[in-house]
Amino acid sequence: MCFEIPSSFCGIKIYQSWSALYLFELIFKTYAPRRVIELGTGWGGASLFMHFLAKAYDSEFITYDKTTAYLEIGRGKVLFQKFGVDFRKADIFEPKTIDEIRKLIESPDRVFVYCDNGNKINEFNIYARFLKPDDIIGVHDWMEEIVAEDIRVDVECLTPIFMKECNKYHTKQAFWIKVEPGSS
Repeated sequence: MCFEIPSSFCGIKIYQSWSALYLFELIFKTYAPRRVIELGTGWGGASLFMHFLAKAYDSEFITYDKTTAYLEIGRGKVLFQKFGVDFRKADIFEPKTIDEIRKLIESPDRVFVYCDNGNKINEFNIYARFLKPDDIIGVHDWMEEIVAEDIRVDVECLTPIFMKECNKYHTKQAFWIKVEPGSS
């Protein structure tokens, strides 16, 4: 199946399919987030892609991971330095880091939080609580590592977006936008 072709960006391995990268750009074109927070950097290919999207759309991009091991094995570290990717080595489940990310989410302007670390259920449920109306949250490995029953935040205030595209292109992703209570 064409969706299972290994992917890379600028020579860096990515775990998302090319069609998943299309969805990232669709989010930028449609919703214009001012800040993107990626939880889980991995090899850094998808991070570099989103960094370039953020630059192209006048947004800020920050990626968090508790290890640099994968970045150092491949080209990620060199390209992150070359292009100024804001990589923060931190455990996203530590109270200090949760507070740092909470402040980034709660600051003015629309934020897009992308959960792609090792525990997507906890990532989603921790960070979705901090979203403001019009903020976006997404997950990778939807229906594999996280399913609807895993979501413990107020789903009434989260409206799915681009689900048709996610399913059509087999992206293994899901995205929601936060709405005002009672408006969905």
